[in-house]
Amino acid sequence: MAPVEHNGRRWGRLVALPDAAAPAADPEHTMILRRAATALTLARLTGHTQWDRQAHTCALLELLRWSYRGRTEARIRIEALGIPVIGHRLIALAIGHHGATADETGLDDRLADTLRDSGIRALVGRLSPDRTGVLLALARASAWQPAVERVSRLTEETLGEPGVVAVGPGVTEIDQVARAFREAEEVVDAIGPGTPHRPFHVPSDVGLPELLYALRDDIRVQKYVEHQLGRLIEYDERHAGDLLSTLRHYLAAGNKSIAAKQIGLSRQAFYQRLHTIERLLGRDLESGVQRTQLHVAVTALDTLTAADAGGSDA
Repeated sequence: MAPVEHNGRRWGRLVALPDAAAPAADPEHTMILRRAATALTLARLTGHTQWDRQAHTCALLELLRWSYRGRTEARIRIEALGIPVIGHRLIALAIGHHGATADETGLDDRLADTLRDSGIRALVGRLSPDRTGVLLALARASAWQPAVERVSRLTEETLGEPGVVAVGPGVTEIDQVARAFREAEEVVDAIGPGTPHRPFHVPSDVGLPELLYALRDDIRVQKYVEHQLGRLIEYDERHAGDLLSTLRHYLAAGNKSIAAKQIGLSRQAFYQRLHTIERLLGRDLESGVQRTQLHVAVTALDTLTAADAGGSDA
């Protein structure tokens, strides 16, 4: 084994594996190994960071797939990249950057450089063309929010627009990282056009609209909307009506009088519209269960409409 290092800073180790069919290593083999390590050091000093990014990306993907035989092997692999595991809390971040890729923006390199310069140990790598992963290793007693907010600010500066930074649950065991990343990626998938912007998002930010946005391509959601609201939408189209809007206001307000005031109708006129909606849909709006079913359908319709509009703009 020969270290790849400069001025006391170790970047890795070059290892020659034994071959049962070959004689034991001799001084010539050792000299070749050391010269190879020196060549790698010189190449690293020229400023090439691609090796770092590839090593970090491979390590993150191996954690996600859990390509290890156990915790010890995984820990050794991660700590060899300069990321402490024992005694630290590991925070998984998934960053969605739709449109520009990480290569085009240099996001991965900027994140890695900034975190390193700030004294924050982290693995930074690309999980997919439009998604970057960051694994922060923080002292257990330290707050994770400042580090995540720094990642969020740098992401926005680099992309020129806010990215979606999602935080998975903090873990203390290396074999729990894959689950934390999966939860973070699920949050990224759920953040749509209608979600209020925040520096970062956590799993508890995923409410009904976000859940339905994540399921927007599921044909079962689309059929549910059609079955629940189809007759009302057809009626509005034929009569240039706005019964769907009336239903939306009523479900949002939860009170007939308040909803009537919001859309500028008398209570009598508003009640008449609700009776028409009940007749068309075969629903009883006094039933809490049926109101909930309709509320989910209206929310899903609004989510699908917003998703389609966002796709058209892109």
